[in-house]
Amino acid sequence: SSVKNIELGDGSNVALRLVNQGIVNRYRNSIGDIITDDSSKDGTFTFMMPKSIVDLGSGNVNLNNQLVKTVVTYTTSQNSFLMLNRTNPGQKFKIIEGSSPNELLVVTDLSSNTNSKLVVLDPGHGGSDPGATVGSYFEKDYNLDIALKCMAILKSQGINVEITRTTDVFVSLDDRAEFANNKKADVFVSIHNNIMPNGYKGSMTLYYPTSYKGKEYARIIQDNLVKDLGTGNIGLKSDGKIVVLRKTKMPAVLAEIACMSDANDLAMLNTPSFRQKAAESLAKSIITILNSM
Repeated sequence: SSVKNIELGDGSNVALRLVNQGIVNRYRNSIGDIITDDSSKDGTFTFMMPKSIVDLGSGNVNLNNQLVKTVVTYTTSQNSFLMLNRTNPGQKFKIIEGSSPNELLVVTDLSSNTNSKLVVLDPGHGGSDPGATVGSYFEKDYNLDIALKCMAILKSQGINVEITRTTDVFVSLDDRAEFANNKKADVFVSIHNNIMPNGYKGSMTLYYPTSYKGKEYARIIQDNLVKDLGTGNIGLKSDGKIVVLRKTKMPAVLAEIACMSDANDLAMLNTPSFRQKAAESLAKSIITILNSM
């Protein structure tokens, strides 16, 4: 016997996907019959649901990823049991609807461990300060669009987000840092795009030289940007001169999503789907960062 109708999640906050034709409608009809058991004793988190929602078979799978060590399923004539052996014993999980009618997602329940955390997003430049400029294209516009999209994704996951500007206005660098400090943010992510010398293209992420966490978080963001967007990998850079990295009192990173000086990068930045993907990548990284705190 073996596990059925289960696929691996993407590892960021989706542990598993339960995939079966029409599963979402059956889930909606029986949502009140799903029972969870959070056992801190043995580190397991278990869902019991009517088999009518989905038959999970009986078996086990070793995952050994950042969320789950092993998955065990057991199905009776009436019920399906799904037991997760957690990598982090304090992590809670919940089931949500996927993007299609045929999948449910088992995701980290962020309300349990990140709802007390605060993220400040900082769309660079604005107003009289256009940032990098190529022809009639202004960096400030891309930064704001990506930041607002990222904020929407994070809020949909129940995460507290503040943002240094929501419109095309000028905000001084000192005011941006002070905003985050006054809000007592747990992490600060400044969103920019770049102009680089000839031959450079792609993403890079900056951090403050003495910030150990800043470098760790910058690496998470950089790795995901390059992987999710297919951009060139300019890499990580420590910079002690950037005000929003130096004057913020929490771990802070500055993400340069793409190079406006590169024709291909600029063409991508002008595509809404690329800006959405950039926002999703940043949100995924931020969730990983919050879960590691």
